[in-house]
Amino acid sequence: MAAEESLSIVFVLGSVPEERLCPRVATYLRNVFESSGHTVSVVDTLWSPYMQTGQRAGDSNQNRDWLVKPCDTIHSSDAVVVISSEYCHVVPPVLTHVVGVTGKVAFRGKPCGIVTYSNGPYGAVRVTAQLRTLMASVGCFVVPFTLPLCRVQDLIDESGTMLSTSADFGSKKLVRHLHWYALAFKLHSNSRAQPRDENAITQ
Repeated sequence: MAAEESLSIVFVLGSVPEERLCPRVATYLRNVFESSGHTVSVVDTLWSPYMQTGQRAGDSNQNRDWLVKPCDTIHSSDAVVVISSEYCHVVPPVLTHVVGVTGKVAFRGKPCGIVTYSNGPYGAVRVTAQLRTLMASVGCFVVPFTLPLCRVQDLIDESGTMLSTSADFGSKKLVRHLHWYALAFKLHSNSRAQPRDENAITQ
């Protein structure tokens, strides 16, 4: 891949329970993206104040300070990949919270890939539509192809190695889709500024 087509991708991890499978999914996808010539950073919602203290990120100066690095990481990236499980049929609350408080300042104008997973047969597909709406609400463009991973404990081992060729095909398809849209957005943004969004009249 030409250097000018290499992109900066940030993974936002939305699963926080003990013995979670999210890190092995992220490790696997990181290897796929990096082998395609892209660089990857990670924002893990596990370390948000919401999880560590039970407080919202804006409840204190210390909690607000936690947001600075994730906001900068997301804002400086070319695209976002949200990796999430399902929590009682909905998006995990901590992911909704972190996306909400970082908001358009960080996410606006970013192409976004969605990866969902479960230890059962459906790959948490019920949250895909919810994640589309959530990410669109903060200014992301969600690419058409999304990646559900079923029975992920059998698909990816603890080292992040994929054990299924069919699922490997899907992840590489996600890379191609995200790369196309992110590169198009990046090249266009180099020549034209994004529309203002202070209010609907001036857009």
